[in-house]
Amino acid sequence: MQLRGPYRFHLMFALAPRFERLESLGQFFKQIAFFHGDSLGVVRPGVQPVLDEVFVYDGAMMLALPDIRLAVPGEAHTIAAMSRDYIEHGLGWSWTAGRVLQAIRDPATNVAVVVKREQLSGFGVMQYGDESAHLSLFAINPTRRHQGLGRQLLAWLEHCARCAGIGQIRLEARADNLCAIAFYERLGYTLSGRVAGYYDGVVDAVQLEKRFTA
Repeated sequence: MQLRGPYRFHLMFALAPRFERLESLGQFFKQIAFFHGDSLGVVRPGVQPVLDEVFVYDGAMMLALPDIRLAVPGEAHTIAAMSRDYIEHGLGWSWTAGRVLQAIRDPATNVAVVVKREQLSGFGVMQYGDESAHLSLFAINPTRRHQGLGRQLLAWLEHCARCAGIGQIRLEARADNLCAIAFYERLGYTLSGRVAGYYDGVVDAVQLEKRFTA
């Protein structure tokens, strides 16, 4: 696989000792997420960190970032329940715990979670191909919205994709979820189509995409 973009050299350097042992493209993406997770405290240009809380340590005020990482199997039930309640409401429940667990174990998929104050506050499921990635599922707990967590979580997933040279991310949103559509548009996603009855033949889907420049 050809790496592109500004992270090519430091990523190859970081992965070099292990690269020969990666058996698939999916394992490569898992490695990207691993190394990216180690550097979440580093502020990159253009990415505004989300402040979890302010606390005092040894007489000094400290700022903490929310924890964004890959999901573990034990979190499959919580993620599935969030999908049922926040995304698939009014529809059949398709992202059950079994399906989420399968995604967590899939080497070509990253299931990322954002944890704030020890509570799983949001998640995203992104499936990777050779040239594009598909954001299959994305949700933030309503009590944790408007705190920047969704922006930070999506930036984390996008960063993993860009590190591997992915040039495009595609997604679908419920046509009746105007807040979600506006959220993606604010972050640079553009409307690319509409699919009638995409969700169980009941709700239309709005298709959005975001392309990255080299």
